Amino acid sequence: MSNPDRNGRLLAAAERGDVFGVRLHLELGADLEARDALDRTPLMLAAIRGHADAVRMFLAEGAGRNTTVRRGTQQ
Repeated sequence: MSNPDRNGRLLAAAERGDVFGVRLHLELGADLEARDALDRTPLMLAAIRGHADAVRMFLAEGAGRNTTVRRGTQQ
């Protein structure tokens, strides 16, 4: 499985609050700071959905506590 696939699965697990899935995909090499199509990280998705256990897991793993959505900038 490619890393983009793992990242997508990590993002989906975070949005569902699937702590087992989050752990699995992190162990398989998914990027803790991966971004979805709307520029949201797994930590953001878990927080938006109110999945406290997943949020705690991401913070314990070192996910960016000061991460923001990168909108309104031109590259």
